[in-house]
Amino acid sequence: WIWWTFAGAGGAIESVAVMPFVNGSGSPDLDYLSDGFGESIANSLARIEALRVVPRSLVAQYNNQTVDFRQLARDLNVRAVVTGRVVQRGDRLAVQAELIDAVAVAQIWGEQFDRSAADVVGLQREISTAIADNLRLRLNAEQERRLASGATASGDAWGAYAKGRVELNKRTREGLEAATGYFNEAIRIDQNYGLAYAGLAQVHIMRAFYGYAPAGEELPELRGGVLDWGRIRVLAPGDGLGRLPSVGQAFHWEHARDVDANVVVTHLPNEESERFLFYRGLGSFALPLSAIQTA
Repeated sequence: WIWWTFAGAGGAIESVAVMPFVNGSGSPDLDYLSDGFGESIANSLARIEALRVVPRSLVAQYNNQTVDFRQLARDLNVRAVVTGRVVQRGDRLAVQAELIDAVAVAQIWGEQFDRSAADVVGLQREISTAIADNLRLRLNAEQERRLASGATASGDAWGAYAKGRVELNKRTREGLEAATGYFNEAIRIDQNYGLAYAGLAQVHIMRAFYGYAPAGEELPELRGGVLDWGRIRVLAPGDGLGRLPSVGQAFHWEHARDVDANVVVTHLPNEESERFLFYRGLGSFALPLSAIQTA
């Protein structure tokens, strides 16, 4: 690997946007790799309570665009931006990542990695840790543990999940069917992969929401069995719950009551927009107006 650092000074940087990583492989079939890489790093950084990470739904609009960092800093109200490029050649993975001071338009840190593709999960953790260090955040032992921990240790499980996310985001009937297969594959490889369970939950929500299937057929899957909310809370307490803000919108409080709102607040302190959507879905059935306004 090669690394470089901008010799800047100052206190901790408390806000960051992780931009969609660029697919430098030249094949659309590998979009899942670049998309998933940036998403995984954002998820890891979002576990740091002192850091506000811009939700992926907001940074997605900048995909494949030339970015004016100062304008982006104003638009997203952030101090720093993470950019990256991923290239896979055979069984090798080349990743370039940079951390940029978006206000000063100055590089804070950057590094190039050349690793085995099988080590994709370990590489994501290493990059996340390096970014946190260069944001000059003071992490306690528990925060360091959460940052270093991943949703899965299996590169194959992560790859299946990342492919599922690409299909899920198409929001088509065919895409949701494909996503179901990928998420189930991820669970088959790693039965404790909480994000994969959360992905399946989203599939059922979207099927009902877009009218691809009657809600009555999807709700039994959501309210028990493999898609148990408690399992998602335990296996992916922050990342997994971040996938579920549309539960309230799709099925209202009657069917979202099994999701512990207090747990969502505890584990998603940085995702203001996600929490807003979640509480808006719950509405006055569950919370007073003041709680929704301050969420």
